[in-house]
Amino acid sequence: LDDDVGTEWLSSCESCNPKVGWLGQVMSVPQVVRCVKLFQSRRPLAGSSGVSVERWDGSAWQQMFLAEGIQPSAWESLPLLQQPALYLPAESRPRWRVVNEAAVRSTWRIAGLKFFTRSACRDEAGGIQFDSGHTLGHGPDVAFAGASSALGEGAVAAYWESSCDGCDIGEAWLGLSLEVGMPLVRCVQLRQLRDPAHGAGAVSVQVLVGGLWIV
Repeated sequence: LDDDVGTEWLSSCESCNPKVGWLGQVMSVPQVVRCVKLFQSRRPLAGSSGVSVERWDGSAWQQMFLAEGIQPSAWESLPLLQQPALYLPAESRPRWRVVNEAAVRSTWRIAGLKFFTRSACRDEAGGIQFDSGHTLGHGPDVAFAGASSALGEGAVAAYWESSCDGCDIGEAWLGLSLEVGMPLVRCVQLRQLRDPAHGAGAVSVQVLVGGLWIV
């Protein structure tokens, strides 16, 4: 990690089995890792023909990229373009939000919103709700407590409603500041109302990293 290929790190294992040897970095501030560069030793039998890039999600190591057939004595670039490795300090309160990525003809209304820490939409995350602004009586708590069943004909809907009317792209959002130490969000459930005038045709899920919202 000193940017000098004349020095090298040596594992404590010899003839290491897969996943026994590893080297990493703990970052002091939130970062999004999009690429890793690796230069292995020139010495015979001191390199690995296959490596993976993994990140710690708060409870387990998650594989982000697998490279096979790599060579020693050359820089290897390991891109994380499809799913960048997100690092958030354990003591931080990760902030996640859903944003309208298409214009809304009227106010944006959300009947239900849930964030989960498992990819199968299990283990619902708790925390502090926040939004871009809302109308009286239609705050974030209404959406996060939203009914999970479909509304029948003639039913009166409870929903979060944005303060913007005729919302431009990115103008309205609803989110959750997670409890300290919670794993990363893996799944989001969103339920809009049936009225297309109050719906967004496209949305994004974003997380706040180092003062920037990352999709």
